[in-house]
Amino acid sequence: MTRFSDAAGGTDLDQAAFRNAMGLLVTGVAVITARDPGTGEPRGMTANALMSVSLTPPLVVAAVRRGARLHEALRRAGAYGITVLGEGQEVEARRFAGLRVPAGCPGPEFTERAGVPVLGNGLAWIVARVTAAYPAGDHTLFVGAVAALAPERADDPPLAFHRSAFARVAPSPVPVPLQAWGAGLDMWGLPGPRRPAMIGKRL
Repeated sequence: MTRFSDAAGGTDLDQAAFRNAMGLLVTGVAVITARDPGTGEPRGMTANALMSVSLTPPLVVAAVRRGARLHEALRRAGAYGITVLGEGQEVEARRFAGLRVPAGCPGPEFTERAGVPVLGNGLAWIVARVTAAYPAGDHTLFVGAVAALAPERADDPPLAFHRSAFARVAPSPVPVPLQAWGAGLDMWGLPGPRRPAMIGKRL
């Protein structure tokens, strides 16, 4: 059985150092949306703390700051949408992050998908029903069962986030075949001398 230290860590950790270290991890950018049950209007928030956690069943997780206006609306709605942003949608990323956008920019357009408003014109959209919510520091992790999804501009480049700034990414000239990922990301940690050779051949 794997044992982990019980020592409390990170209580004196410098927040700026933590943010700088995590900022080196390049992420995609998305807008999380939900319909506010109190007003019936859509609410949205720019996020990069998203992940897929299961293929069977399909599950996603969205981390939402407890102080965000979206938090209570999402909790009460019990469902949320995710719009994956393309590199040409930095205005939307800034808008839903509460940052200034250029004057004269048109307002956001929402489309209802499976009863949930999602931001339009993204690379893909996902609708998830909340199955669990876990407190995690100053955020809540909303686990969602995927109810519907579709790519819309899958061949367009994505918007990225790196070192606290929006960024562009270039695709790798050597794509990774899906079969390699399907074999299990933890294979390097499993015993057996043939594991690395097998993975190497697939890549």
